[in-house]
Amino acid sequence: MRVLYGQRRDVMLATIAGRYGDTLAIAGGDAGLHLVLKLPKHVDDRAVAAAALAENIVVRPLSGYYAHRPDAESGLLIGYACVPDEDIAPAFARLADVIDRFLR
Repeated sequence: MRVLYGQRRDVMLATIAGRYGDTLAIAGGDAGLHLVLKLPKHVDDRAVAAAALAENIVVRPLSGYYAHRPDAESGLLIGYACVPDEDIAPAFARLADVIDRFLR
């Protein structure tokens, strides 16, 4: 399972880099089953997550994990463990289209 999840992580990281380069930072991409895609401070990650959910894409807003809202960073917790390798790029493209609406 470690090899499988590692492959999915690599596909996810490459997909994000292909779309955003180094414009958006990634946290927690070294291991695990999910990562955090950091968003600029002016972007409301809760609104992005809600808009993504309206498109049947489930991500979690990073700010929801902060106890003290003024200290919250904006970002999205993105899980990739249950997404087959071949579905990662098209699924992320759909999410990125949602994110892009908020980056403008």
